[in-house]
Amino acid sequence: MVKSQNQGILEKLKNKWEWCDWAFFFVLIPLVLLIIYLLPQELRDNYFILHTANPTIHTMLLSKYAHSDFSHFSVNLLAYLIWLLSIFSLLFIFPIESEKKTFYISSFLFFILLPFILSGLTILYYPSTSSQGFSGITSAFLGYLVYLIYIFSNELKGRHPDYVVKTMRIFMFVAGLVICWLISGIGDPQSNVISHIGGYVFGIAVPYLSMWVLDHPWHPYSA
Repeated sequence: MVKSQNQGILEKLKNKWEWCDWAFFFVLIPLVLLIIYLLPQELRDNYFILHTANPTIHTMLLSKYAHSDFSHFSVNLLAYLIWLLSIFSLLFIFPIESEKKTFYISSFLFFILLPFILSGLTILYYPSTSSQGFSGITSAFLGYLVYLIYIFSNELKGRHPDYVVKTMRIFMFVAGLVICWLISGIGDPQSNVISHIGGYVFGIAVPYLSMWVLDHPWHPYSA
């Protein structure tokens, strides 16, 4: 019986997310990060590290996918996978197609537009340094996860009052993780704290604003 139930859950999860979703977010992105990490140091210095005193378009983008050492790489990759798995699980539990579209749009902006924004902030706040790392994009997915929990808690509040306490506990737990993630680099000269904060704020703001673009049923002025 338990085995049958587990197979049923796995089948629903498979039907909710296409194989290309899993391949892109859980295989392709980690693979790209690994390949960039394994590139020769000279190549990474020239194309994948942002020198804020002399920035270029390609380093503003590519530096957000490079890492200085294995610890830097592994921590960011692990955090990314945890946040993505949490998002995938929530969107499985609450199968709202419009929210899935919001996730796709947000992810595209996280991967393409956000690196330029974070690089701009880094140039502004750290004018004489070198910067690299995926943590800003990882923080954006953490921000999206917080947004997602907030949206779903509002939806559950009116329909299932008994879920409110449980939902808020989850929200507080994630908020605690947010605080730990954001302050983890304070005091460490090698950590780009502004990227953590900028990515997190962007990760909340983008899906919230996209509700108007997609005429999301949960935006504040929805009929």
